[in-house]
Amino acid sequence: MTEPTPRTRPRRRSAALEMQQRAFVQLTIAAVVFFVIVVAAAFLFVAPLRGPGIRGVAPVLGAFMEAGRTQDVLAGHALLSVRGLRQHSRDDIADLFAQRQLFEGYRRLKVTSFTMEHSDEDPFVTTTAKVVAIAYYSDGPPAQVEADLDYDDTDWRIRRIRVIRAQEGQ
Repeated sequence: MTEPTPRTRPRRRSAALEMQQRAFVQLTIAAVVFFVIVVAAAFLFVAPLRGPGIRGVAPVLGAFMEAGRTQDVLAGHALLSVRGLRQHSRDDIADLFAQRQLFEGYRRLKVTSFTMEHSDEDPFVTTTAKVVAIAYYSDGPPAQVEADLDYDDTDWRIRRIRVIRAQEGQ
């Protein structure tokens, strides 16, 4: 028998090298998938722990102003927090909405000041906010909206609201 030449010699080394390369690619893919899963879990589980912020404030105040514009007392009353419901009846909301100069012609609202506080007064409400906003109307001067809000684990609700609109010419 003849001696194997380099060309006829079995390629054991290259097969081992191929196996190492495949293992490296598989480990790299596994590391990338693991990283993606960890990042996704962080967004899903850590992001809600940040708690409330300013994001939901303007829609709640805007919905209240819109309810006042349409004189929808039930919608306005539904936007109150638990503490707000203890303080204000539907009749109180109806009396506020009856002041048409505060709601007639309402168009939009812009939050200008937001201060969040953590409170231990009420076991059901641990986060409150003091908000100042400007309400713009289709005619006449804008109004200042001052509100105290409570966060109820899902969204902001109004505890107290005051709409101050200067008369034309003042």
